[in-house]
Amino acid sequence: AELESWNRARLISQNIPFIEPGKQLFIPNLLLHLSDITSRKKTIREGIEKLSAPAQAILLYKLNSRINSPLHYSNMQAQFGYSAMTISRSMKELEKAGIIKMAGGRTKIVTFMLHGEELWQKILPLLSSPVKEIWQSDAPFSGENEYKEAGETALSHYTMLSRKTGATYAIGKDIFRLIKKNSPEIQKMQQRYGNYCLEVWNYDPDCIPSDAPNTVDRLSLYLSMRDKIEDERMNQALEELLINMKW
Repeated sequence: AELESWNRARLISQNIPFIEPGKQLFIPNLLLHLSDITSRKKTIREGIEKLSAPAQAILLYKLNSRINSPLHYSNMQAQFGYSAMTISRSMKELEKAGIIKMAGGRTKIVTFMLHGEELWQKILPLLSSPVKEIWQSDAPFSGENEYKEAGETALSHYTMLSRKTGATYAIGKDIFRLIKKNSPEIQKMQQRYGNYCLEVWNYDPDCIPSDAPNTVDRLSLYLSMRDKIEDERMNQALEELLINMKW
């Protein structure tokens, strides 16, 4: 069993031998004291608990595009508008996650080692909801045709879930920041109440290919709602969302 740090220190101070399999060996009579603590801490630091928003967006672009051929840095920059540095950081994250290999000099090429549903299942624990914040209103807001349907509105489009009163839309945080400056309507919106919702996403939903042109993609939708399951009806709709995904 793993020893608590205080207990480990007590044993060492009293010259009592102990062994933590794969971690530490202390046998003072034989002048043996081997520890793997430093390397374990390094591994933890280098590990990835969650992908960043740009890395997740690139991954979802690959999954929704159903692309099995290598991706080029230049194509990803054009698709998302990210800087070369952001693309490079995102690729390092995906490489640490063990799902890609990189090659090339100036013209970097990225090859995914997994594809489709196998890739999705592998990387799912590292993915987060794209929703940064939610703005709500009691009345419809103008320009909704410029945004993609999201939330329960999108879920009712993809599944048998009945559509509720009101609507939910999604917009990227950078575009929202620009619109908000010049939109008194959005400035009046609240963040807690109302049947009409505008989800501000950490990445632009328009950059991810979707089965429906005016609706966010299935995988981003799933990630945005998996922590909002209110009843069995919603749970079944989310299951149906993935079952009908074309990998």
